[in-house]
Amino acid sequence: MHVEPGESGIGNQPVRYGLAMTANFSVQTDPERGLLIFELEGFFTVDAVASLAAERDAALAKLGTEPNRHVTLCDVSRCKIQPQEIVEAFRSMLIDPRVAAARLAIVTGSSLARMQVRRLVDRPNLAFFPSRRQAEVWLFADTRAA
Repeated sequence: MHVEPGESGIGNQPVRYGLAMTANFSVQTDPERGLLIFELEGFFTVDAVASLAAERDAALAKLGTEPNRHVTLCDVSRCKIQPQEIVEAFRSMLIDPRVAAARLAIVTGSSLARMQVRRLVDRPNLAFFPSRRQAEVWLFADTRAA
């Protein structure tokens, strides 16, 4: 989803806000592996985070896994450092126990982004990676051994 100043909408519609900050995000599912994938980029607003949470909820409903049994890969490697208000909005979204993933792999681009995300949430089964490939290996390491 592309977020720019001026429009509003949910789903595949662009969401625009009155700020000159632009956020892009996509939420994808891989039902065979019980995988939820987030790709985030740019600067977010509180409304953009709310739209992301709504898309996450819709994607989880389609994923079809039991509650808290899915795994999540979140690629923030193209995200900018966010203001504290946005960090808190993301934190609220990530700590919701009703939609928490069994494992959460975060792909970060810079050490600053990694430090900001690390402060965002402290939970078990959370790991940071420099690449999506490494994140996916970790997400599914237990299932390959079984």
